[in-house]
Amino acid sequence: MNPRGEINIVIPDGNPETLAIAGIIASGVAMKFDYRNVVFSISKGIVAGYDNIIIGDKAFAAKTIRTPGFNAEKIKGPFLKIMALPRAGGANSSPEEASGDPFHALIVVSGLNKDQLKLAAETFAVMSAPFPETEEMTVTGLVMPDIPLYGGKGVIKADSKYTFKSLNFPNRTFAGGNANGAEIAFRLPADFLIKQNLYAKLSLSYSYGAAHRSDSVFNISLNGQLLRGINLDDPRGGLVEGYKLDIPTYLFKPGGNVLRFEPVLAPLVGKNCEYIQAQNLFLTIMDVSTIEFPPMPHYVDMPRLELFMLNGFPLTRWPDGHGSKIYLPNPNRESIEAALNLTGMITQKNGHPLLEMQYTTTPPEKFNGELMIIGDIGSLPENIKELSPLALTKEMAFPYPVVHGWADKSQFAFSRQLSGLSPGNGAVMEFQSPYAEGRTVVLIAACSPRELLALSVAIMEPGVQANIKGDLVLIGLDKPEKNIMAVNIGKKYFAGKAGLLSRMDIYLYSHPWMYNVFLGIVILVLSLILFYFLQRYRKKRIKGV
Repeated sequence: MNPRGEINIVIPDGNPETLAIAGIIASGVAMKFDYRNVVFSISKGIVAGYDNIIIGDKAFAAKTIRTPGFNAEKIKGPFLKIMALPRAGGANSSPEEASGDPFHALIVVSGLNKDQLKLAAETFAVMSAPFPETEEMTVTGLVMPDIPLYGGKGVIKADSKYTFKSLNFPNRTFAGGNANGAEIAFRLPADFLIKQNLYAKLSLSYSYGAAHRSDSVFNISLNGQLLRGINLDDPRGGLVEGYKLDIPTYLFKPGGNVLRFEPVLAPLVGKNCEYIQAQNLFLTIMDVSTIEFPPMPHYVDMPRLELFMLNGFPLTRWPDGHGSKIYLPNPNRESIEAALNLTGMITQKNGHPLLEMQYTTTPPEKFNGELMIIGDIGSLPENIKELSPLALTKEMAFPYPVVHGWADKSQFAFSRQLSGLSPGNGAVMEFQSPYAEGRTVVLIAACSPRELLALSVAIMEPGVQANIKGDLVLIGLDKPEKNIMAVNIGKKYFAGKAGLLSRMDIYLYSHPWMYNVFLGIVILVLSLILFYFLQRYRKKRIKGV
């Protein structure tokens, strides 16, 4: 098991601009750790025994780093430097102390003002190669590529055709009777609206050897579900171009999908003790094969915390966090550390640094965007407490399941009680934002700041993430993987951009029962029209007689 990363971030203050830059740094660090958890701490000075990252202007850097190996006068713009973590002792350090801690690093992110600090932080976040191989650099500019809506690592778009080569699947040859399969992994946006009778078009080009046994096949599966076995029964072998397979879109899922190809090649077997020729057993899938998705509007019923756990949706509708904000009602040390932990987790799932995520410490009135609120219950605004599924007011409403149905459907009794979220527990909730229709609030709450930090660490565990769904999740902080309850009790709303979806389509999707009403009206109208023409026909016959 890989150990988690532990990083201390040194910041001069807790104002929103500084927190946004710290969030960019945390996002960049998490990207570099890839799938391993990273736990962040903050301080106003260097902490021994940890890798440290200092964020601050020239004066703050000079005051914080008191070692002969650092010269603050070199900071004349956006500045990055890596060095061994200084030991205690300051400017009058002994030679041993001046050499620094060889097991821990200090990274300096500095500049002459906030804009330069942000530019240095963004450069650090996107650096993914060792070049330039120097210990310090002054950044003169950063040009980011266009960030598409609903982009991110491995995401493919609707109404687009992709070759296998573009999906990192070059020409692949499977040889022998026990050839291993191969797969294409890709991700779909979390809010695709899957309508009936839509199909993804798979077009395969492949070749195979001669003299296979007639039951040789290669199987195609999607997310572990077998779709088709293609028979390789021509004794002369073959080259097939454009073999068509329509895959119903309902078989795909939001987030990660795996399309797998697995050959089952059998040789012709003659008499006993006859030499078995296996060199002809091969299958080659060409990289010019394609997969194409139909137009699929972005429109999804909410709340659904499972989508948040997929890739941070809807905060990551723009992969860089544009249009999203983290609100810390009580910006103490634990709340800031919890926010940085969750920022890192979302970044790893989304595969793109959150360069545009905003931070605020005041209620974001009239905010038309996605919001994540991280705070202890006592610091939360009253309107947020009242709207949350758990109703975290003094007289709170707690749901008790009365009847358990199929497919996680349950009926709840709501108890109004003078109580609260008990110590040792945390809550993750999702509901419609009070500031804008169709926008979302993700609320991370616990009784105290210390428990809020523990909750953020618990949410980072895969066993906990797998059980976060619905709109209300209660997590016991003692053994979170074994003490978790998820329910869906809040009001439904819809989010996304419908695109070419008509108003009628949206209404019918939002109110499925209207399909039956609409169908009944159509049948009734057709029946009346048929009855009218039959009556006219009868009258004419009677007059004719």
